[in-house]
Amino acid sequence: MAEVKVAAPVSPPVNTDLSTLTTGKTVTLNNVYFDQSSYLLRPESYTQLNQLVALLKSRPGLRIEISGHTDNVGDPRLNLALSENRARVITSYLITNGISENRLRFKGYGQTQPITANDTEENKRKNRRVEVKLLDG
Repeated sequence: MAEVKVAAPVSPPVNTDLSTLTTGKTVTLNNVYFDQSSYLLRPESYTQLNQLVALLKSRPGLRIEISGHTDNVGDPRLNLALSENRARVITSYLITNGISENRLRFKGYGQTQPITANDTEENKRKNRRVEVKLLDG
């Protein structure tokens, strides 16, 4: 029987606590999931997204940007489109759950803003992320 290897937990690359969201600060949504090369939101993402909905409902003056990021594997144009579609899907989820569209902005950055080198699978995983940035509020 083949040995099954389990990857060690990856430490969060940046802040992941939504309660620390302050103007100009970015928080990574580490519990938002998509299948590879897809922008279909997986159900296990709902818990963290519902926390974001609750935060936005409790602080009605907040305006945020949802940003999507990829690693450097593949065509940069496709990565840019993928990252934008992922950010758009999350924005749509927030709107569907009662957050006003005028409080939300989304942007895909593709592979243009890595937080670490794309030299290992672990680092590529860190670069494939969705972030929330507080614009004002």
